[in-house]
Amino acid sequence: MAELSSKAKTEFLSRMSHDIRTPFECHHRLTDLAEDDVNNPVKMKDNLQKIHGSGIILLSLLNDVLDVSRIESGNLTLHPVPYDLQDFLQDMHTVFDSQSKKLGLTFTTILDGENYTVLLDKVRFSQLIGNLISNSLKFTPAGGTINLIIQPEQAKAGKLPCTFFVTDTGKGIEKGFQKKMFEAFTQEQNVADSRVGGSGLGLAIVQKITNLMNGSVAVHSVLGEGTTFTLSFSLVVVQGQEAKTSKADVVTLATSNDVLKGKHVLLVEDHPLNMEIATRMLNKVGIEVEKAENGKIAVRKFQAEPRHYDLILMDIRMPIMDGRQATRAIRMINGYGKTVPIIAMTADAFDGDVNLSLECGMNAQLNKPIEPVAFYAMLRKYLH
Repeated sequence: MAELSSKAKTEFLSRMSHDIRTPFECHHRLTDLAEDDVNNPVKMKDNLQKIHGSGIILLSLLNDVLDVSRIESGNLTLHPVPYDLQDFLQDMHTVFDSQSKKLGLTFTTILDGENYTVLLDKVRFSQLIGNLISNSLKFTPAGGTINLIIQPEQAKAGKLPCTFFVTDTGKGIEKGFQKKMFEAFTQEQNVADSRVGGSGLGLAIVQKITNLMNGSVAVHSVLGEGTTFTLSFSLVVVQGQEAKTSKADVVTLATSNDVLKGKHVLLVEDHPLNMEIATRMLNKVGIEVEKAENGKIAVRKFQAEPRHYDLILMDIRMPIMDGRQATRAIRMINGYGKTVPIIAMTADAFDGDVNLSLECGMNAQLNKPIEPVAFYAMLRKYLH
């Protein structure tokens, strides 16, 4: 068993090396092309869209590895929030419509029953269903169809039995591989399609998240005809005003700058490019930025003029004094130092890292790469 495990991980590392290098090479070369096309807006837009797509692939691979590490260490936790089933289907269209069209596939969604707002971890549940749809995209030839179907039953005592189907008309899955398809680091071997990459962790993550949600997952597949994944859950129904807040309302609230304009933020970041990106995001909504390249400089600036800053954005890993050390030092300053909002912005993405940030006195943590809506929503929360 140890030898088999070692062989599987060696194959996984080899595959990951290839799958990481491919989008990285695209990212690198397209950047060179973008410099040549600086005076051609059409080509420049196309280059930027492809660079963005390569970045999404790289981030997806990284997230798969991190998530399996969290799962195996028992540190993956769910954070359920109200989520409208129709909004969820629209989110899936937003993610997969463009890719489906490029591959010559038809992607459809159906809500076969009454619409409900239920408690779900938006990120994890979208990841769960998204992994299955991504597999269908890889293994379905042009002209095929992929369907996402939700069948809610009648809610009783605040609980909603609900079944999700992801079906495709793809190549199907061999019986032998079906027995081990949910194991980490496994991937079907007879794959010659250049579209098929990835970490080999997607289905393992699907099963683990399903188990965390006390649900079940089953697969039915026929070679040459297609595959159907069936997932069953008992979901908590959200009622009242909380269920009526639409996704559009949330986005509008998150990006509104009525309470952000004119605020002063101390941005602590040692990486010049990250500093530039964060500064531009803050300036975009009218926030004035003071910069510090490490924790020691940040503490000195805050001591000199504490009431000047409405909020501190703090990187974690920095030379001379890291973000957590700087936060402890600021919290030791009497008066405003004990209450000024401090938000971590870091690539340390494990749940344990979040706990360390909170324990040292930070109010919250945003993980890099920063997602704009979450970023502005966090700013609104602490600058209101």
